[in-house]
Amino acid sequence: MRNSLYGVRLWSDLAKLARKQEVWDVARVASTFCLLYDDGRWNIIRANDSSLETTLPKVQNLVATNEEITAHNNTELMRILAEVYCIHGEAYLCKSRDEGTLLGDSPSPPQDPKLKQKNQVTNTLDDPDWKTYCDWVKSLWQTAINDFKRALQLGCELSESWLVYSAAAYLWNYCKHKFDQASFREFVPVFQPVLTAMKTIGINGESVLYSEISYVLAKGIIQPWLPELPTRIVLPLEVEKGKGGGGGGGNTTAGIAHSNTAISNRTVQSSMTGSDNSIVTAGMKVPRIINIDPDATPELKQAMDIIENALTLTNGSNDNNKIPLSLRHKMLTLWVYLRQLLNINIPRNLSHEHDENKTPVLSASKAITAVEMISSSRNGLGEFVNCPTLNDAIKWVESANISWNDCIVELYLWSKLALVSLQVKNFNNVISCSEKGLKFGTRTEITSLKSQKIQEW
Repeated sequence: MRNSLYGVRLWSDLAKLARKQEVWDVARVASTFCLLYDDGRWNIIRANDSSLETTLPKVQNLVATNEEITAHNNTELMRILAEVYCIHGEAYLCKSRDEGTLLGDSPSPPQDPKLKQKNQVTNTLDDPDWKTYCDWVKSLWQTAINDFKRALQLGCELSESWLVYSAAAYLWNYCKHKFDQASFREFVPVFQPVLTAMKTIGINGESVLYSEISYVLAKGIIQPWLPELPTRIVLPLEVEKGKGGGGGGGNTTAGIAHSNTAISNRTVQSSMTGSDNSIVTAGMKVPRIINIDPDATPELKQAMDIIENALTLTNGSNDNNKIPLSLRHKMLTLWVYLRQLLNINIPRNLSHEHDENKTPVLSASKAITAVEMISSSRNGLGEFVNCPTLNDAIKWVESANISWNDCIVELYLWSKLALVSLQVKNFNNVISCSEKGLKFGTRTEITSLKSQKIQEW
């Protein structure tokens, strides 16, 4: 045991020093030798194990027993191994980066400037040596991912949240460029165990990372089932001129969505009439022209549960679990969309009635939910039964003004409300919402936007 612990410490110190100096070849070799000690012989011995119990009072136990020493050494060794797994994974990804390829990207064929042949790239892609090289690069990625997962597992066994979130942060940082490219599905197997480990260990103040991973995981789960929405705005089949609106619309034909594997079209034969300054009222239904494949339901529900759990944990009731409003905004947008895909109603109080006066988070969330419900009512998936009116949404955004700490989100909401008002020819609201949005174009507001720091709820 003593020699093993000494060897682990020696190789880990060398790996950490090499990482600090960014000498990745040395870090990779040192961490590889260190991880040879992770051969399954180390176990966590809990303090309440029968082998550690004694009948003597704790005050008289001034000399540690062999079992206690073994438990301490095992814990320390596994903690070191978890850290080294992260270094090992990072070193492998740095090797991939040195080869000109980030995690998940396709390797680019080399181009010889001396041989400028038109078919050079094609020939390279068919070259067996090139295929072998690509497989080697992918093996670097898989090794790194497995390293971070192993560090995650050791962190859970040790019940040390900082190890779990360190491994999760490594994975997030090295995959983020793929998320910016809207590549979510391929990382679902990677981040599902990560989210499970984070739930097991608890958020412990890492609410931003937890929410980000919840969001991308939910997006990845539903990505294959996302329907191709109509390119035209879907309006009610008949709209009468409203008293408060500045115009009206005649018979409007709904745009028809393109078909794909996850959706099917159906003929809409209905006509509804109503009068209001907004078409999003109970009396004027927007037709549903897109049906979701029933096979998508389990995964859509799984994604919705993930988002709802993240929204609940970050609802502002716990000061340690605050997240930026921009992050909560995109989670609420996805939540509304998921309920629309599943044809599940949102309660009339938008699930925020009881707590809206207790926390500014829920006041802003109610306004965001209302705006997203209204704007999503024209995407061909149908309208929510309890969808608020345009005037209600405007009122809620105005009343939540005291809780906005992100000017970008507020500007986005006013812009969206102005667009919806224009679509339904409610020119009074177009002018009102546009003026509220244009205030961000003043010199004071521009300065505020440029110098704005990311504030957390």
